[in-house]
Parts: sequence; C-alpha cells; structure tokens
Amino acid sequence: APGMRHGGGHHGKGGHNFRGGNNWDMYSGPKVELHKTENKFVVGQLKSEDPEEEKKQKEIKAVLNKLTPQNFDKLVLKVIDIKFDQEKSLVGLIDQIFDKSLTEPTFCELYAQLCQSLRDQLPEFESEGKKVTFRRVLLNKCQEEFERGDMSVKKTRAELAEVEKRTFDPKAAEEAAKKAAEDKKEEESTSKEGEDAAAAGEGEAAKAKEAPKAPADPLLAAKTEKEFDKLKKKKIKDIQDEELQARRRMQGNVIFIGQLYMHQMLTEKIMHKCIVEQLKDIENPEQESVECLCKLMTTIGGQIDQPKSKKMIDEYFRRLEQLAKNKNLESRIRFMVQDVIDLRYNSWRLRRKVEGPKLLSEVHKDAMQAMAPGGRGNRGGGRRGDRGQDYGRGQDYGRRGRDNLLHDDGFVEYSKRPQSGLSGRAGAMPTRLAP
Repeated sequence: APGMRHGGGHHGKGGHNFRGGNNWDMYSGPKVELHKTENKFVVGQLKSEDPEEEKKQKEIKAVLNKLTPQNFDKLVLKVIDIKFDQEKSLVGLIDQIFDKSLTEPTFCELYAQLCQSLRDQLPEFESEGKKVTFRRVLLNKCQEEFERGDMSVKKTRAELAEVEKRTFDPKAAEEAAKKAAEDKKEEESTSKEGEDAAAAGEGEAAKAKEAPKAPADPLLAAKTEKEFDKLKKKKIKDIQDEELQARRRMQGNVIFIGQLYMHQMLTEKIMHKCIVEQLKDIENPEQESVECLCKLMTTIGGQIDQPKSKKMIDEYFRRLEQLAKNKNLESRIRFMVQDVIDLRYNSWRLRRKVEGPKLLSEVHKDAMQAMAPGGRGNRGGGRRGDRGQDYGRGQDYGRRGRDNLLHDDGFVEYSKRPQSGLSGRAGAMPTRLAP
C-alpha cells in the first residue's frame, strides 16, 4: 500500500516491531473520521417506549427459563414479588407462560401448576368498568389461542396449495424485473430527498413521509425455469415448516388447556365446548382437529368421564367410533382415535406412563433401576453353568446388596459393586482356564 514500509522480518532490520516504539506513521493518507450514529447501541440500555415494563418482562422470562419441579416453590415467590402495577404486566406474564407451554408441551403440567399458584396472589385491575383478574386474562388467552390455531393451519394449507399450482411465467418475470428497477429508482430519489431534508433540519418530517413497502414475491425474481423450480421448492419448504409449527402450537395449546382443567383453572363446561367444537363434522373432519381432540381426551378423560355426564361422554365416543372408521382420515389419526376408545374401556389407565418433568430424587431412582440387573439398562440375563451358578451377576448382589451400595445422595459407589470375570467389569462372564 502507498506510504507503507516493507521489510524482511518482524523484529529484524527494516521490519516492523509492533511491540515497542511508535509505528503508526506507516499510513500517510488522509485521516478517516468514523461515523457516529445518534441512536448507538449501549449495553444494558432499553429501547422500548416503556423501559420499566420491558425490564419487568425480561425478569419474568428469566424466572420461567429456570422453572423446574425442584425449584418451583422458590421461583413462584419470585414471580409474586415482581411489582404488577398495571394490566399490561399481567397480560405480558400470561403471554409468556402460554408461549413457553406451547413450545414445550412436556412442561405443560408444570406451567398449569404455576397458573394455579398465581391465581389468587396477583392484583386485580379495572378496565372499562370491568374487573381484570389473572384468571379472566388467562381464559381470554385460551380462547384466542384455540381459535387462532385452527385458522393458522388452514391459512398455511391454502397458501401451500396456491404455490404448488404456480408455474414459470416469463412475461410475469419480465414485468416484475421492470417494476423492481422502477422501485429502486424511486427509492434512491426518496433517500436523496430525505438527506436534503435532514440537512435542512427536517429529518423527522422526511422519515414520516417514508412508507414501509410490502416484500416482493420471491418467485417472480426467477429469470429461468430452473431458477423458478429452485425458488418454488424453497418456498414450499418454508410454508411446510410454518404449518408444522402451527400444528405443534395447536396441539400444545390443547394439552395446556387440559392441564389447566386438571388444576381447577378451567371449568368442565369449557371442556365440553372444546370437545363439541372438535366433533362438529365427522363426515369430512379436519385431521388436526381430530388429533387435538385425541390429545385433549387423553389428558382429561379420566376426570371428565363421571356418572353425571355419562350421556354426553357416550355420545362423544359414539362419534369417535365413526371417526375411527372414516377413510377420509389418515391411518395414523384413525389409530389414534382407536387408542382413545380403548383407553376408556381400560378405565383411563395408560399403557405407558407419559414422561414429564421430574425431581432429582426421581431421576436418581430411575437411574438406579436402569443400572440394576434385569433393569432397563441391563436387559441381558446371565448364563447358568454346570453347578447351577448364575454367571453374569454378582453372587450376593440381590436387593439387600444393592441397598448397601447406595449413598445418601442416591448414587452408587462403583468401586464396591460386585465384580466377576477376569476383566473386572460388573456382570462379566468368568473365563475358565485349563489346569
């Protein structure tokens, strides 16, 4: 570069020794001034219209991220200690609880338990002459998410069908290219006017004139049929991802609503409304609605199936039997419906326990069961030899021996675990050597 010295080494004669001395005279060009923005980023500085509220919502999010069965009681007190002095704070809390429960369905039971603990602990507010309570805002959010879920899935389905029908149109691509060039010229002239206005002290007025533009259709940017097919595949994949997220959110919402009912936050009347809504059309049913119904019935069936509502439940299952035979449904959904029917005949006893959040003591207990001989982690049994010895297990490693190896914290001391065989591994097959 002009004005820079060249040498042979880092520290030798003619080289650049950056460790000592002043070597900033290498650049002999004009001095460069760094551009300083008016709204520069500052660490810890809040940019919203209500910094206090933003800080409060960040604090709530931090608590929800740490929520586990182990520290549940402590974190509930932390949420209660947050100052909820306006309706906006209460709505923000419930929005965050819903987002967490819908994206993490495994923890729905824990978030429903949190709502039950907060129900009578948070303040009430007045809005347009009506009381705004935690439970009222929660009910409104449940209804809003329940209605939104079905609509978002239908919307993405319609958008996907529309994109799949589209084919490459050279004329439309040419017109789109011309329009993009015109928009670019207009944008350049607008930005120039904005700079002139800013120089004259009218920057805010110029910003107000600028209107946000809708994003162009990416498929119209294709110039060849090959490029169009590539963009079309990408667009279809993006829509399918959106549909999958909408379906997961819809299912998570139904599971969360069921858990809220199990924790006495929602009434039985609301549950019956949800079930009736999903069973309205049994001749041409929506796949997602039937799947959500199965999730809901699996969650609440044991509690809602009572003698006082036997007639209604019988009618629901009569319709479910028709859905199980409906060929318009995927076989996966039909089997799911049949599983719910079988579940009722089995007195609502699940064949497999649904895994949820656990205490550390429960995790330790499961680990011990997995490590025990014949447990989930050691399914291979031993081989009996000529003398009836049970190879593959320690000779005195029964329940009594297993308990002696346990510490107070629930872990096993491996160095004391019975060993067999030359390898020294627990459960190893002993090797017979010739005399």
